[in-house]
This record gives sequence, C-alpha cells and structure tokens, in this order.
Amino acid sequence: MSRQATDTLRRTWRADLTKAGLRLLPGPGFGVTHLVRRARVEAHLEFDDGPRFQLTATHPGVPRDLLVRLEGERGVIRRTFGPGDVRTWDEAFDALAEVRGDPAWVLAALNPGTRKRLTDALNAGLTVKGGRLQGALVCERPAVLSAWVGFAVDLVTRLSLPTDRVGPNLLRRAEAESEPRLQAALLEALGDRLAGGTGAPPWSLARGLLAGTARELGLGLARRWIEADAGQAAALGEVDLLAVLPGAGPVARAAVATRLGAVGTARSLPALRGLAEAFFERGAVKAAAREALAAVLARTPTTAGGLAVVSVEAALSFADEEDAP
Repeated sequence: MSRQATDTLRRTWRADLTKAGLRLLPGPGFGVTHLVRRARVEAHLEFDDGPRFQLTATHPGVPRDLLVRLEGERGVIRRTFGPGDVRTWDEAFDALAEVRGDPAWVLAALNPGTRKRLTDALNAGLTVKGGRLQGALVCERPAVLSAWVGFAVDLVTRLSLPTDRVGPNLLRRAEAESEPRLQAALLEALGDRLAGGTGAPPWSLARGLLAGTARELGLGLARRWIEADAGQAAALGEVDLLAVLPGAGPVARAAVATRLGAVGTARSLPALRGLAEAFFERGAVKAAAREALAAVLARTPTTAGGLAVVSVEAALSFADEEDAP
C-alpha cells in the first residue's frame, strides 16, 4: 500500500481506533496494538487487497506446545486420533480442528465457550501455535478491526489456564458433564495428572473428589497419597478413612488406623478390630489398630451384654464370642 494510502487510512481510522482503546504503532506502516493485563494484540496492515491485517495475539500463560489449526482434508483419515492428537469429545469441533498439547490441560481449558471461540477463529483463518494466536484478517472498517482485537484478547486469556487450575477445572467439568464418555475421559485425565504429581497439590481436590461424582477416583488417589505420605491421612474424616481402608497398602492402613484413633467413633470399631485380628496383617498395622481401638474405646465405650467394654482385650474377646457358632 502506498505511503499516501497508508496516511489516509491512519487519518480516517485514528479517531475510531483511539475511541476503542487501540494505540497506533509508530513507524511508516499502519498498525495497532492493544494490551489488556497480560494479553497483547498487534495488527499490521500488510497487503494491498485490503485493508487486510496480520493479527498476532500473545499471553505468557498460553502453552507453547499448544497447537490448534484447521483439520483440513486429513480429517476423514485421522478419525482415529493418532499420537499427539487430543480428542475433546465435541464431534463438530474435533472434525474441524487438529489439537495437540497436554491432554489434561486441553480438556480442562477447552470448555464449550472456548471451543466456540476457537471455532470462530479457525473459520476466520486464525491458528494457535507456539503460544500465539495469529493469522490474516480482512477488516474494512475500524469497528471490525476493533472487534477482532477484543476477540483475540478474550481468546488468549481463555487459553492461559494456569497449571494449578487444571485439576479443579477437570473436576468441575466432570461433575457437570452428562455425556458418559466425556466424563470418563475427564476423570481419567484428572487421575493421571494427580497421580503423576502434576498440577494442584493432592489434597486441594480431596473434598471435591470424595464428595462428588468422582468419589471412587478420589478414594483410589487417597490410597496412593497416604501410602506415599502417611501424614496425608490427617486430611480425611472418619467416613472417608473407613472407605479408604479396603484396597489400601500397609503404610496407608497403619496411617488410617492411627488417624481413626484420633477421630473415630464406635463406627470405626469393627474395622479396627479387623485390622488388629487379621492373621496375615503386618505387625505395624496391628499395633496401630490396637492403639486406635484403645483410644476410641476410651472416648466412646461400647457395651457387651450390658457391660461397658473399656479395653482392647475385652473388645477383641467380645468380638470372638460374637463370631463363635
């Protein structure tokens, strides 16, 4: 575009662009920039058949390994989702877009609203690559350019999901999801991420996992976490501790028994008796269970034939009598 045409465009569009909060870039060419918090957008006039602008939007939180581009003609061939491809379980979006990146992050970040915006971006010729949203757009009026700049700011902000929000987002989406396959994919991604030690600290999701639709996942993860760090048992209450016991490893069983000694009620006595009496149980687990029995009985005496049971030996003896034919 000639210098005279560029000057005319700069002069006629300046007022509208300034009113929209955009700043004209210095230099002989014509371009605008816009900065909102950590999102930055630049649009440069590059072609004669325009006004056509090369738009680039960045945000430091957008993963550099994230790729979102039109599927193109390979869509029919790649329905099986090869290595590196991420499936969002949105059939229309998956048919349109090729998505690569961390699967857990993609499932957490690409909610329906973000997928809708990505669909609009892809159909307009934009792609996401190397931490940038970029592409060429025809903008014949200042208002159109301003709208695309605002759109780009919103999209890169949506794509800047911090890693410590991946776990909570996966859980929230799983609990709200009615499609079984997607819910299973969300929970699997959450389990893999947390079991691998990435994302949020383990117990930051404990309540949500154990109280919601992901309870079984939460119990499985809790068993692993407590087996790795016995102190983690302190985060659970009696009901969850009793639910964690079946299938738990020896360290976790001893830790749960010890914690039940602190918070358990009469409800915990059968489980603790079972640990204390188990023939093949490890000595450390038995010892923890016996100490816990003593602590629970001291707080909440139960009865045997109308008499108070106030010792571990009496509790175990009473259990033997009840089990006898």
